[in-house]
Amino acid sequence: SGTTSGDIIGSPALSFDGRIYIGSAPFNSAGFLSFNPDGTTNWTINMPGAVRVSPAIGTNGTVYIGCDGSNFYSFSPNGATNWVANAPSAFQSSAAIDSNGLIYVACYSGNLYAFNPTNGATNHVWTTGKTIDRSSPVIGANGDIYIGAYSGTTTGTLYSFNQDGSTNWSVQFTNMINSTPLIGCDG
Repeated sequence: SGTTSGDIIGSPALSFDGRIYIGSAPFNSAGFLSFNPDGTTNWTINMPGAVRVSPAIGTNGTVYIGCDGSNFYSFSPNGATNWVANAPSAFQSSAAIDSNGLIYVACYSGNLYAFNPTNGATNHVWTTGKTIDRSSPVIGANGDIYIGAYSGTTTGTLYSFNQDGSTNWSVQFTNMINSTPLIGCDG
C-alpha cells in the first residue's frame, strides 16, 4: 500500500479508471501521489511546495493540481508532466473544468485564471485585488464562474465572472469568504 509522510489537506480525486490522486503538504517536501484501485502506489511526484488542494480530472484522464510553489500542473495519467503554468503566489484553490475543457483555478494573490487544457496557455485572468484562499471556482450551467475572496479579516466578496473575461457582478459581505460557493439545482 502507498504512504505519504505529509499531511493530507485536500480531498482525493477518483478517475474514471479507478485511480486515486491526492496531494500532501509536509514541511520539508511535498508530494502528489497516484494510487491504483487496489491501494498500491502508481506514482509519486515531488512538488516545489505544499499541495493543499484537491486535484481535478479532465475527461481524458489528465490530472490538474496546484501547489504553494506558485505552479499549476497538468499531468498525464502515467505521471508525465504535460505543462506547468506559473502565478505570482500559491495555488490554494482547487480547479474546476468547464464543458469546453478550460481549467479555472485561483491563486492566493487574488487572480482567477482560465487555462487552455492542451498547452496551459492563459485564456483569461480576472484580478480581484483580494486574497483567494480555500475558495475554489464553481461553474454554473450558463458557464458563469463564481468564487469568493476576502480583504483583511472583515470584508468578503463573492464574484460572478463571464467566460469572456468580464465581470457579471460582485457582492460584499462583512465577513471573510474562504470557502467555495455552492450553486443550487435551480441555478
